[in-house]
Amino acid sequence: MIYPSLSVDQNHIKNLIHQLSSKDDERAFEQIFDLFYSKMYATAFQYLKNKPLAEEVVSDVFCRIWKKRLELDQIKNFESYLFISVRNLSLNYIRNNSRLSNESLDEQAYHISDPVALPDEVMQAHELQELLNDSIENLPKKCKAIFKMIRFDGLKYKEVASELNISVNTVDTQMRIAIKRISQSLGDFTIKKR
Repeated sequence: MIYPSLSVDQNHIKNLIHQLSSKDDERAFEQIFDLFYSKMYATAFQYLKNKPLAEEVVSDVFCRIWKKRLELDQIKNFESYLFISVRNLSLNYIRNNSRLSNESLDEQAYHISDPVALPDEVMQAHELQELLNDSIENLPKKCKAIFKMIRFDGLKYKEVASELNISVNTVDTQMRIAIKRISQSLGDFTIKKR
């Protein structure tokens, strides 16, 4: 697959990555999100042909970026890294879920009834699912409502904005806050498990 050609100033990207990596700069993360979300979504959609799953894959990539932000300076070509991550997650989903394409990534990632899962893996999966649920429930009220409408109800940003009588930018900002907070919670879980 040919990855999208992005006409983004490479020095600007390097600066944003440096700010995120060295200073935990949330604004830099938001700008990276703004710069790449649409094209990453388009790439995921090409593979998955499913809007909610494509959104989920891109959200998962951004969650990983936040968790690995301290290592981002070591990546030589950040744009390629993003699109390869989207491609790999999309292909993993297709490979692992070809029979069960209607299930979400969250359901598949922690499929507890997997007969080959080890007891420790099942326990960790339960703990991680509980942490994920708690993280969502602990979001600010408006943020939680928006996150659930998009991730669980499958609504689009415009639909949520219309239903809640707010701007699309507000929906976008609240989703970024939700993803960041959930990523931090999940990051804390992986640190504890090391």
